[in-house]
Amino acid sequence: MEFYAPWCGHCQRLKPEYAKAATILKESSPTVVIAKVDATENNELAEKYEVEGFPTIKWFVEKEPTEYTGGRTAESIVQWVKKKSGKPTTLLESAAAAKEAESESDVIAIGYFPALEGEAYEEYSKVARAVDEVVFYETTKLEVAKATGLDYDPSGPHVLLVKNFDVEERNVV
Repeated sequence: MEFYAPWCGHCQRLKPEYAKAATILKESSPTVVIAKVDATENNELAEKYEVEGFPTIKWFVEKEPTEYTGGRTAESIVQWVKKKSGKPTTLLESAAAAKEAESESDVIAIGYFPALEGEAYEEYSKVARAVDEVVFYETTKLEVAKATGLDYDPSGPHVLLVKNFDVEERNVV
C-alpha cells in the first residue's frame, strides 16, 4: 500500500511506475492487491501505520505491515512483491542455468538440498524471503551443485554465496 500526498513531487514521479507495477501484478499474481491511500484525506490511517514522509510504501501480510525496501521502478516493485508473495527462490535444473544465474547479479546464493524439504530448507527459504540484496536459487541436482563449486558430501544441504565483484574469495560455501 502506497501512502501518498497529492502535492508531493516524489509521489507524482512514482505514480506511473506504481500503476504499471499494479497492472503487471494484477495479471501475474491475482492474489496480490496493490493499493494507494491519500494520506492527506486519511490522516488517521497514516498515523496508525506511522507514515512520516511521502511516498511511504508498506507491505501487509495478514494485516501486519512491514516496510517496503525495494526500488521505485515498476520492474523493481514487481520483483520485490513477487519475492515477498511467492516462492523466494528459483529452481536451477541445469549447470548452464546455474552459470547464467551466477552472471546476472552482484551476489547470489545457491542452496543444494537433496530434497526441497526439511529444517535446513525451511530456514534457507526464510532467509531468502527476508534478504532483498541477494538473489536466491535452489537445486536438488548434484551435478548443478558441483558446477557451482559445491563439491561436498551429496547427502547434506550446502549453500554457496557467489560474489560478482572484486573480492579475494568469489565463492564462499
